[in-house]
Amino acid sequence: MEDIDDFIDEWHEGASNLPLHTFLGMRKSEYGLWVSMPEVLPFIIRAHKESTSVEDELDRVDDVAAIARSDGLAKSKQVVAWLKKQGLWE
Repeated sequence: MEDIDDFIDEWHEGASNLPLHTFLGMRKSEYGLWVSMPEVLPFIIRAHKESTSVEDELDRVDDVAAIARSDGLAKSKQVVAWLKKQGLWE
């Protein structure tokens, strides 16, 4: 997680012609969620490691304090719902 800024800098320096979300190993919807709610990055990473979806990882959270902001879990689920409604969630 702490290396993501380095990867973004690398991409800006021309390391790849891929879209940034692909270079970072994210789906477009995951990237959109991360840009709007950076605190979901651990859930995106865990979803990739566990071969699950970010939505599943967010649903597993029992304690709202697991996300940095007190309203983070509710807000992240709202963002996922909005992305789905817009047809941007895979």
